[in-house]
Amino acid sequence: MDLESYMNKRRWNSYWYQIQEVKNTNPEKVLEVGIGHGIVSDYLKKLGIEVTTFDINEEREPDVVGNVLNLTEHFENNSFDTILCAEVLEHLPFEKFTKALSELAASTKESVVLSLPVFGLPIHFEFSVLKKDINLTTRLPSPIKYEGAQSHHWEINRKGYSKKRVLKEIRLFFKVKKRVHRSWQQLSSDFYSQENSEG
Repeated sequence: MDLESYMNKRRWNSYWYQIQEVKNTNPEKVLEVGIGHGIVSDYLKKLGIEVTTFDINEEREPDVVGNVLNLTEHFENNSFDTILCAEVLEHLPFEKFTKALSELAASTKESVVLSLPVFGLPIHFEFSVLKKDINLTTRLPSPIKYEGAQSHHWEINRKGYSKKRVLKEIRLFFKVKKRVHRSWQQLSSDFYSQENSEG
């Protein structure tokens, strides 16, 4: 992988939002599922937050190597105040989404920050109201059937994976406190800040 092209402006924007959403939960202990290049966890540690990293790829040198489908084999229930799982679960078949969510729910005391990719045509509006800048971004769902581009098995708004269907699965385990849609040219994500429904 060419790190220079991978670490583009869109990716940095995503990292910024991941950090902000985690900070908003006021955690002491955080689990980052999917370490990436370690930028988010390094920053959170500099804020004085205790961060444990978890990844299936041992070459990324996480604190714990494992599969998100087996989190509870590595950690006791309610081990973390907040779990960050950004751009990870779409790499699993959708049939395993519910199992992954159940593992996240069991491992957190309070919150999960979940980021999932959104597919569709980007539409962006910018305007001012009473000297305040307003930015609105959304994506129109695509009628094209998803054929498994790159390493994603599914994305929100791909045919068969509506936002309604995805949210239905999330709400089995969590109360969604906040949904933020962020779009940067071709990269678009929904960030879900949610409380453990059992907490």
